Amino acid sequence: DPITKQYSLSFRFLELGTRVQQKIHLTSIARHHIERLMAETRESVNLSVRDGDSMVYLDIAQSNHSILQLFTRPGARIPLYATGVGKLFLSKMEKDELDAYLERSNLTPFTPYTLVEKDKIIKELERIRRQGYSVDNEEMEEGVRCVAALIFDHQGKPAASVSITGAAMRVTPDRIKFFGNLVSNCALAISRQLGYNPAKEFE
Repeated sequence: DPITKQYSLSFRFLELGTRVQQKIHLTSIARHHIERLMAETRESVNLSVRDGDSMVYLDIAQSNHSILQLFTRPGARIPLYATGVGKLFLSKMEKDELDAYLERSNLTPFTPYTLVEKDKIIKELERIRRQGYSVDNEEMEEGVRCVAALIFDHQGKPAASVSITGAAMRVTPDRIKFFGNLVSNCALAISRQLGYNPAKEFE
């Protein structure tokens, strides 16, 4: 207030509080599903959300292979382009939005396998759209692969990602499709509990 020189909370704080509440709701719903997927695969399973040009990990069902889980700890931020969970959100962007993201982003390689050429990223996103899940093929950390799928909210919009993360020697190329099916089913189960109805996409 310019007259009293006092501050009060605006509706912006209500918006921020609602976002936090939604994330808590998401985490509580997803927890059972990611624990079950971890038990089934014996690999760590992560829940993450998009925050601007980054992904933020909310929760993890930790496997016994904890030495590999350096960048997937809860609260860790990672870029969209170098991760399976992030590339899922890129694959849902309209062309203008994607072009703007690629233009403003510093596409720095984290490993020799990180995709930093725009044409290769676009080609990778096309493949993700076709197969319905994404793969981080040692792009964020050498020796680690992730297979991820999108979680949708009640409006059919991308809400979060769930991913299986493990050593490349266990998450081998011949097992990626198997993991892709498992993580997609897990993401769909969580989405349904959030009110998502896939049938509406075909109405």
